Amino acid sequence: MPKKAIEDSSIQKAFDLKNAGNYAAAVQMLEEVIEKNPDSAVEQSLLGSFYFCFLQAPRKALPHLKMGVRLAPRSEMASLGLFNWLWDMNRREEALEEIKRFQLLTDWSCRDYREIVAEIIEKWTGDAPQKQPARDKAVKKPLAKSQQ
Repeated sequence: MPKKAIEDSSIQKAFDLKNAGNYAAAVQMLEEVIEKNPDSAVEQSLLGSFYFCFLQAPRKALPHLKMGVRLAPRSEMASLGLFNWLWDMNRREEALEEIKRFQLLTDWSCRDYREIVAEIIEKWTGDAPQKQPARDKAVKKPLAKSQQ
């Protein structure tokens, strides 16, 4: 069986274990995959997320979340995993920097981040963000009385 197929089946087993509520075994499965292939962004990010979300082990999660982003800087999953960790750990400035890093790298492609930013603006300023007119539509200005 090719290496990629073995990794994919191991990831599926990890998800099956997680879905059955056996979080420690799921983490162990991902650790074994990473031991064989430490440069896999997907597995690094998943392991970090599993540590954080299911084992409540934030200190163990962070190195894997950071490694996932380092290995795949354009991975939305990896970026969102790191952002959520930073935000939940009250490291707001770093979390916002991760949004900025990813969105600038990907031309604001992440819809989740656009929604998060809009929610932050609304909660922190009390203002809902204004809808911007579409770029390809002309914005009509009212005519001054002298122009009517």
